[in-house]
Amino acid sequence: MASTATIRRFRPATVAAAVAAGGIGLGLMSKLLVGNASAESGAPPKVFGAGPAFVSLPLESSEEVNHNTKRLRFKLPQREAVSGLSLTSAVLTMSWPEGRWLPVARPYTPIQPLDKTAVTLVFGVNSDQDVLLKKEFEQLEKEFPERFKAVYTVSNPLPNSPFRKGYVTKELLQEVGAVPKKGNDTKVFVCGPPAMEAALVGKRSAPGVLQQLGYRKDQIHQF
Repeated sequence: MASTATIRRFRPATVAAAVAAGGIGLGLMSKLLVGNASAESGAPPKVFGAGPAFVSLPLESSEEVNHNTKRLRFKLPQREAVSGLSLTSAVLTMSWPEGRWLPVARPYTPIQPLDKTAVTLVFGVNSDQDVLLKKEFEQLEKEFPERFKAVYTVSNPLPNSPFRKGYVTKELLQEVGAVPKKGNDTKVFVCGPPAMEAALVGKRSAPGVLQQLGYRKDQIHQF
């Protein structure tokens, strides 16, 4: 759970993304329709924005993050090229997991450099080796101590594990301060197994943990 969207950074020469292992296609698609003014103005060429069409990009590097996750970096066509994505735009990555006939689409949203939103990331996993991007999150905590905090909870930790044992519960969210404040435009983004999402978000017949804490339905987003 966090009070802002998952961070993805787009660099001039490459596009980086963390994806689950199991096969990935090289198709990326922009959902935002923008003009083609860059070619006429002499501005850096934009890779996305010409329309809802897929763009094939070569895989520049592949890095093992843990036992079931890789960080893939795609190379843009020209060295001076930029993504071309602006605020509210999104990129879809298309992957073809082994054994599936149809591809799986996953959206990623670029960040706004001037944004001052504070984020609390509550990361619940099964085991210690499932804690992903810990070094990256620690770096963000150092760079933005007032804006970013990561909290980890492991259901089956190793002996002497540095992580707390347990699940993402109402008590944990209260402990880390992930509760709505009056007059504060806080948003919650939930992603996880169906059972966890049902407990946090709730069902039609019963409110979930987040509503019990005081969050409105329009503040809760599942992805």
